[in-house]
Amino acid sequence: MKIIRLPCVGIAVALALAGASCAVAGAVTGVERAYVMAARGSLSNQIHAIEYIHRAALARDLGGQTAHIMVEFRVQRSGVVTATSLYRSSGSKQFDAHILHWAMAVHFPPFPAAMAQPFQVFGLPLTFTPDR
Repeated sequence: MKIIRLPCVGIAVALALAGASCAVAGAVTGVERAYVMAARGSLSNQIHAIEYIHRAALARDLGGQTAHIMVEFRVQRSGVVTATSLYRSSGSKQFDAHILHWAMAVHFPPFPAAMAQPFQVFGLPLTFTPDR
């Protein structure tokens, strides 16, 4: 199974799906790359909303420190997230638990017909920088 690494997303100050790179563990098809690029806006908006609503809790969990994490999403063809896990932890069990809980609420766009697999695993790097 390959993990498609989505373009970088940072929570908080750096919370834009910046960069067009799509580094992947395994070969990425043109269809998969197009899907990832099309999903960028939707994912960015959803993560901005989560970060905005829960900003105080996230900052408290980190004790004012910056965190760099990698969340993996197992996504069905319909775009529904069926599982999440951390590929890279923040070092704070409470922060990581909050992120994984809220990550289950993220919805991906449905896969295009040309993506035949029943599910895909996407890795999303996130950076959280609390207000100082």
